[in-house]
This record gives sequence, structure tokens and C-alpha cells, in this order.
Amino acid sequence: MRFQILATLIAASLPLAGCGGGSIFDPPVTAQMPNVADESGYAYANGLFYTTDNGFPIRLGDVSSNTQRRGLLRFDLSSIPAGAEIEDAELRIGQYSITSGPYSTLGDVTVDHVSMGVHFDGPDFAGGTLASNIGILSTNTALEEKSLNVKQRVINDLNAGRSTSDFRLRFQLVTDSDNVMDEAEFNNAFDIGGNGQIPRLIVRYRP
Repeated sequence: MRFQILATLIAASLPLAGCGGGSIFDPPVTAQMPNVADESGYAYANGLFYTTDNGFPIRLGDVSSNTQRRGLLRFDLSSIPAGAEIEDAELRIGQYSITSGPYSTLGDVTVDHVSMGVHFDGPDFAGGTLASNIGILSTNTALEEKSLNVKQRVINDLNAGRSTSDFRLRFQLVTDSDNVMDEAEFNNAFDIGGNGQIPRLIVRYRP
């Protein structure tokens, strides 16, 4: 009788391997994906943009001309096998420098889920939005690692056949019009901030 019950339970679990992910007996895999350096950076409202592979951090806030800039991050999803069941996904990045008082005048750092197309460029400052304000990444000036759960966004990207997950970081307000730079700087893949808190997407899945 015990053998029959065990065999029934195993047989009942086998179909799970072929529909929406691995078997319940498959251990989860945790993948840490750094951002794609030459497809990440920051963009200005006027169309200028800079990539992190050229030594730039992720910058957001406004400058002395009251022009806003926003950070863009791209993560490559190609290492996740087709049909994998996504259990969790978290965006992490370290804030390492603050200029003036961006949080007191521009609000919190919010995140948009975007699709930057083939390459990151100037129009990604506002374009390619899939979902606006998917969550708050940071509410304060603490120089520390910030995180945001993006599980559903990664699932959406995979279901749509996109090979990357792209995110835009921005303050809630465009500018405080004080003609003073108000800025937060976040680390890049080369650890320009020196804190080891590089941008990465941590995904836990069952193959």
C-alpha cells in the first residue's frame, strides 16, 4: 500500500515538468545578472545620453539648467532557460553619492518598466514605457544598496519573448527649478562607487 501511494504521488507530479516550469523536485536556481554596461547609463530630457561602459555612473535628478536626467538599466535574460518557472526577481543597486537635496525637493526614486529596443539611446529618457511607476526604489539619501522586487516584470518580459529586462530610474518630480544640481548617483557594473553594490538582477527560478 505504501508503495502504491508513493508511486501515485510521483506520477501526479511528473506533468509539472512539462507545463510552466520544472518539476517540484527540481531545486531552484539563483542567477545574479549584472547590467549590460554598454546598454545602460543615463539620459537627459534634451536627448543627450551616456553609457556606463564609458566610465559613467547611473545618474538621476536635475542639473543647474533645471534639465532632468534619468538612469536606464538593461539586464540580459538569455541565461534563463525557456519554460523556466520564475519564483522571484529583485533589482539591486548601490547609491553612493548625493549632491544637494534631491529627495527633499524631487521626491522618491521610482522605477519604470521599459523596453529600450535594440539599443539604449536618448529617446529612452521617456520612451518605450511598458509600465510606469512599478515601485519605489529609494526614499532617502542613505549611501547603501537599494532593492525592488521585479518578479512580475521579468515574467512579463519572458512571456513577451523579450531577451532583456529594462528599467528606468527617476525622481518623481522633473525639477525643483532652483538652478542648482540635485542629484543621486548609483553604482555601475565596474563598481565606480567602490562599494561592491553593482547593479544586478537576482532571479530565482526552476528550470
